[in-house]
Order: sequence, then structure tokens, then C-alpha cells
Amino acid sequence: MVPSKHFQAGEYIIREDDTDKTMYIIIEGKVRVETKDPASQQPIVLTELGPKDFFGEIALLLNQPRNASVIAITPVNVYPISSLDMLADYLEIHPQFALKMIMIMAKRVDQMKDAYLKTYGHLQYVKELLNVMQEE
Repeated sequence: MVPSKHFQAGEYIIREDDTDKTMYIIIEGKVRVETKDPASQQPIVLTELGPKDFFGEIALLLNQPRNASVIAITPVNVYPISSLDMLADYLEIHPQFALKMIMIMAKRVDQMKDAYLKTYGHLQYVKELLNVMQEE
């Protein structure tokens, strides 16, 4: 088993757009997940995570650059999983974690759908306003 890694409060664990593919499971501590607003480049806090939560799975599973930054809020110990083989081994030892991953990822998809529909509704409203203004 790979040893855990420790990060101090305020330390970046991963940075948005990095190409490292390691996924992390939080053993203890809290982290903040944030991304940059495309227009202002200001940080947008997406969520906070704590013990037994995980992050970095998209980079590992889809072989993509990081889509968010993760910063330690408190001192944090994490278990790094740097390959699909390591993830398979971990899930073999901790099969209940597979169900947790599926449930959390399903919740994230549902939240993204809700955010999309809310944004789509706002855009439709703006479109209707513009059409009314053009008619006047």
C-alpha cells in the first residue's frame, strides 16, 4: 500500500489544468475545490470536502487535465491513487468505496444538470427580453 501524503493548510494539492492524473481519498482534514471564472479569472468555490471524500477522479478515469484546483483548508492527509490498477486494487480491498464513488458521481451529474437547466432558463428569459425590445 502506498503511504499517505500530507499537505499543510493553504497548500495546493492539485492545480487546475495540471496534467497529473493522481486521484486522492481524504483520510483526515478538509479541502476546498475551486475553479476560475472564465471572464474575471477570479476563483469560484465549488465545494468543500472532508474525510472519506475523494477528488481528482476525472483526471484519473478520463485521462484529462485537471478541471479544478484543490486547496487544503486544514492540515490534510490523503491517500494517493495514481493509476487505474491502483484504483482497482483499492476497490478490491474496499468494495463499499465503489458504491460511494458511484453515488457521489451520480449526485455531481444531477447537480450539473440542475445548474445547466437553471442557466438555460435564464438564457431563454434574456432571449425573450431581447425579442421584445427589438419589436418596440
